Amino acid sequence: MDQHEEQPLPPPTLKPPAYCLGCNYNLAHLSTTTCPECGRSFDPTDYQTYNEYNPHRDTHYNRQFFFILSISIFFFILPYPGLNTLIQFLIYPTAHTLAKKAYKDPTCKLKYFAFLPPILIALFATRDFIWLYQYLMSN
Repeated sequence: MDQHEEQPLPPPTLKPPAYCLGCNYNLAHLSTTTCPECGRSFDPTDYQTYNEYNPHRDTHYNRQFFFILSISIFFFILPYPGLNTLIQFLIYPTAHTLAKKAYKDPTCKLKYFAFLPPILIALFATRDFIWLYQYLMSN
């Protein structure tokens, strides 16, 4: 072996977050350039060969968002104004907490979705308060 011949460098490792395009396996800190789960090759220097976010994490936020939204819609269409106000005070902080987490999460690409739960719940709450205002003004 010639002394001037270059030794092959080990492949650079990916820093998190990095996920396989084929199976969403976590590729961070691997010493190989193929996914151990599905065998798909990736280039650590080419951002188009791997994901920088976990798509399963986004579905988790979507499930929480739609769960909170469906519960809030269900309770706000009930004809009991006292129960609506009670449920409003229980659900609004939950939606606000979810929105805050979604907004601060670096993997959430659509930040404006973080503001939808509190805004939609506020719209339902406004409808209830308009009903209460009309009731109080009629007496």
